[in-house]
Amino acid sequence: SKPGLKVVNAVWSGADKETREGAQFDSRPNALPGFANLKPHSPLFWQNGSGGLLNRADFWDTIAPNVQVHLEDITHLQAKHVCLESGTEISTDVLLCGTGWKPTSFDFFSVDDLVRLGLPHKVEDEPPEITKPWDQMAQQADREVLDRFPILAEPPKHHYKASQMTPYRLYNGIAPLNDNTIAFLGYFNVGNFFKGAECQAI
Repeated sequence: SKPGLKVVNAVWSGADKETREGAQFDSRPNALPGFANLKPHSPLFWQNGSGGLLNRADFWDTIAPNVQVHLEDITHLQAKHVCLESGTEISTDVLLCGTGWKPTSFDFFSVDDLVRLGLPHKVEDEPPEITKPWDQMAQQADREVLDRFPILAEPPKHHYKASQMTPYRLYNGIAPLNDNTIAFLGYFNVGNFFKGAECQAI
């Protein structure tokens, strides 16, 4: 409902404002250059998991005076230096690459088994007769979600890269739909991951 949307927007806008004011991205005392680069590009409502950083009261006080933030691509590496797009060279002893992870390492399964078990596989490896009903169900689910939560229909501008892999197709994120001899735990993406993992362990 329109009143409901107004309430939701008001709650999240207030939380977003409080978070930004608490961080003082542009005016925090003793902050090193680049601290403002940590300012979120989208409202809090559309962020995924960043609220977990604020569990400690001293988080911003620890980061601001001790961490210099650069928000640009690395062009190349030299001995003891990281070179950025702007020409900046950062003297460094160690480079840690936090590039994420891909929870799709099922190399020990054949392609046919990946398809049969509902595990991620290349889109082109899937027969059309299997792809079509899943696409139809996904489209129907999208319509139902947007009908119930219309605010999700207008996300802010963001980087989007289409996946070359199919999603997990496991019952309750655990079991294949057509094989009761095997289960997969921990392959799901929810806000409260620890509680989800506990439920799966049961």
